Amino acid sequence: MKVCIISGTLPDLKCGVGDYTSCLSLELKRFANLKISVITSLDSRIKQIEGIKIIPIIKSWRISEISKLLRILRKEDPDIVHIQYPTQSYKNKLMINIFPIIFKMLFPKVPLIVTIHDVKTAHFLNKIRLLPFLFFSQTIILTAIEEKEYLLRRSPFLNKRIRVIHINSNISKYNLSTEQRNGLRLSLGVGKNEVLLSNFGYILPKKGMEVLLYSLRVLLDNGYKVKLIFISDFDPKHNKYHARLEEIVEQLNLGKHVIWQGYQSPESVSRFLSASDIAVQIYHDGVSFRRSSFLAALSHGLPIVTTKAKKLPQGLSEQLHVVIVSPGDINGLTEAIKKLIGSDSLRIKLGDAAMFFSKRFSWEAVAEKHFLLYQDIVKK
Repeated sequence: MKVCIISGTLPDLKCGVGDYTSCLSLELKRFANLKISVITSLDSRIKQIEGIKIIPIIKSWRISEISKLLRILRKEDPDIVHIQYPTQSYKNKLMINIFPIIFKMLFPKVPLIVTIHDVKTAHFLNKIRLLPFLFFSQTIILTAIEEKEYLLRRSPFLNKRIRVIHINSNISKYNLSTEQRNGLRLSLGVGKNEVLLSNFGYILPKKGMEVLLYSLRVLLDNGYKVKLIFISDFDPKHNKYHARLEEIVEQLNLGKHVIWQGYQSPESVSRFLSASDIAVQIYHDGVSFRRSSFLAALSHGLPIVTTKAKKLPQGLSEQLHVVIVSPGDINGLTEAIKKLIGSDSLRIKLGDAAMFFSKRFSWEAVAEKHFLLYQDIVKK
């Protein structure tokens, strides 16, 4: 079976969907020996992936490039075309959004699948951009049950065409020895008696990182010896929200207690997570299994403080797997962190439960579900 995946990004471009596409392609090749090709952006940073045909050809995802994309698809002659959406490289260009319409006109017999990684929290205009995918794709893959529930409340006619396939984190756990862990913490300026909080994932306004900074100030004022590491791209010169956070750090006199580690390789992310004591993964819209940053913290066996909107994802339990606070609640967040700092046994209990829970998310399971879906579609 020949599967052609369209993704605007792949490693080493900074994009979680690109990382996901790379891992999925490799696992599909390993699991089912499918012939996988990936059409992506023309960028020198994109790496080749062993066993996968990478076609870096799209200079810009403008409408003027659509003929190039269609020409490559005709040449590849795939059994299935699978779009990953959105990615950083698509930006606000409309080509990928109108592509399903033209594709189905020219290739009516070739199944078109789309994985939509963000529905519920997408901007209103970006939700409108989803319409061609919803109407012209044979199957729509969503990455969390709450995403399906949200979409079906507005478009119940899509029920038979939606599949939920959870993602997995692209951050494999790198085991640090005690000596390595202590050395890394020392290099970060973390003392023996200090607690290291970590936050991993893109620093975005919809995550409410200012709440975490205010909570850190309260902890310090209450006598707690604590530092906070952000494991993420941080660019206050070009990002207004990052600049705002930098201002808050200065206003609250947190400069010696906040570590901006910047964008890191998967192995380095794992090292920093393993070196931390407590993960604080907060989101305005609540925790979700579509958050690979949360899944990474789970798989590293960290005690996690996170946020709940209306309900927790299926199977995730408060006090068994995570400590829950409400979005935007500075006092609640502070008290949750205090609770974990004050109890070694609770941190161990939650960390062990998180590690065990994370085993239900595996790339093999993700690949198997995709393969079975592909088989089912091709047979029709």
